Amino acid sequence: MRCAAKCSDELRAYLETVPLVDCHDHSAFCKPNYEDPIQVVIGGYFSSDIQSASSDDDLNRLRDFSIPLEERWPILERAWKRTCHTGYAQVTRRILKKFYDEDELTLEALYRMKDRLLDLTDEKVFEGILKEANIAVRLENISHQQKSILNGTHVPTPRSRVVIGMPFLHNVSTFEAIQNLARIGAGGFNSNLSGSDLS
Repeated sequence: MRCAAKCSDELRAYLETVPLVDCHDHSAFCKPNYEDPIQVVIGGYFSSDIQSASSDDDLNRLRDFSIPLEERWPILERAWKRTCHTGYAQVTRRILKKFYDEDELTLEALYRMKDRLLDLTDEKVFEGILKEANIAVRLENISHQQKSILNGTHVPTPRSRVVIGMPFLHNVSTFEAIQNLARIGAGGFNSNLSGSDLS
């Protein structure tokens, strides 16, 4: 959105040249190789919006590529009408426009996408998208890959720097969990938080 300031165009042009650091990414591997247009639409975090706006059964049917598009479309259409203004849906809209030149999500758009699905397992394609977006570095938060990271077998995705999160710090759902976190801050450490909980 263009603002009314005189420097708006100049500032926007400058900002387009600034390299970006993606501070939170979970891409442990270059993927996916899309097999189905609906897979493109409901990928990533947007699937949680679809699930909230429909049901587990509906989401499972949308993910079943053996069911023809035209049979899955009414499920997606109903859920899309309920979710199309969420933040995650804006990512989906941008993907549809950028990579498939589609302004609206329709059954016809899904059919047009079928022969142009991205293969993000191709490292050159993956890298090309990052380059075009001017993403210089990605902080790859992949706690679920700790074993391969520690044994040296993990191969980072393009432009990434691996960081190991501390998922046990997310657990603030009980009084005991809060006390355990407080002990960590005070220099103590509860052995129940180590070992398998961190893998």
